Amino acid sequence: MTVTEKPPVVLVHGMGSTFEHNWRRHGWVDMLEAEGRAVVGFDLPGHGRSPGLTDATDTGVGRLLQLCESYGEVDLVAFSAGSVLSLSAAVRRPELFRRLVFLGLADTQLRVTRESMRAGANDLDSPVMRSVRRAAERAGNDVATVLDWARRAEAPPRFADLARVTAPVLLVLGERDFLGEPDELLASLPQAQLVTLRDTDHFATTSQFEAKLVVLDFLMA
Repeated sequence: MTVTEKPPVVLVHGMGSTFEHNWRRHGWVDMLEAEGRAVVGFDLPGHGRSPGLTDATDTGVGRLLQLCESYGEVDLVAFSAGSVLSLSAAVRRPELFRRLVFLGLADTQLRVTRESMRAGANDLDSPVMRSVRRAAERAGNDVATVLDWARRAEAPPRFADLARVTAPVLLVLGERDFLGEPDELLASLPQAQLVTLRDTDHFATTSQFEAKLVVLDFLMA
């Protein structure tokens, strides 16, 4: 498959951020476009240019699938909460994805329930939510709208359902990521590999040059 025949690359940011802040600012868009790849940005509900959720039928996974369906097939790169949402999309519609990259994704994110997700979003003084609030403010997001999405987000997929994901998967995780290890993810996804970034914490993952290189190499295969 030549570069011109490869599908567009959909970039999905983490909670509190935006496509512009998480990806374009760190050089991902320029890097991919320099290699001839079309780039499509997806903002999580209530982030960037994306309006907040409207009702129970309006979901982040549904919005992402609608975008991917419009292209027929895509490569996808996601970070943190965006990785969880994107993995749910890949479980639901695996045929839409040629290659998948999940940065900042570990087993702990798939072990939470909707109840614990809502409780976490309401604990505004926790270290994680303080970081999310700072990220939202830096990216120009409305913090209340971001938190509303966090409280209403769908539960993550079950490990048992990951066998449905047929595309090759690259996991990129910082050595010092507070989320822990992706051992069960690696065991559950049929075609998964892991790259560990030395001396890197969760929030620095997408800014690392090594991350860009390994992801680009994976996507150009």
